Amino acid sequence: MKKILFTFAILVASVASVASVASVASVASVASVASVAVKADESGAVMDVVVWLEGVDAGHYGQSWNQASQLFQQQVPQGKWQEMLEQVRKPLGLKLKREVDSVSRHKTLPGVPDGDYVVVTFATSFENKAQATETVTVEKVASEWRTLGYFIK
Repeated sequence: MKKILFTFAILVASVASVASVASVASVASVASVASVAVKADESGAVMDVVVWLEGVDAGHYGQSWNQASQLFQQQVPQGKWQEMLEQVRKPLGLKLKREVDSVSRHKTLPGVPDGDYVVVTFATSFENKAQATETVTVEKVASEWRTLGYFIK
């Protein structure tokens, strides 16, 4: 059986997530990007990840799936994705704080074709989980960064 996509989407690791209202969050998230040294060519990826996460924070799970890469969509049907986020993310409560912890660029990753990938990790605090790590992997598709995987632990 072909194992594309680091079981990222399915592994939304052992914790839950946020159905946060992300109006003020975008300012805080954008500001937190500045605290980590991000190369100019990776900053667009980080900003796209922040925007994608804010949609998830707001409970726009279907929209987050629509904005994900084709590879992600082939691995995880939209209904399953929405169900997973309802079960895993929603119980965490509102997102209180999210700061970029690390950013790394890759040409190869396990289980996916060679390409242009960026992995962004965040130190995140939720209403019902004080310390969590979110990891989002995005791939460059044309001129856009599209989500390939998402973990919370």
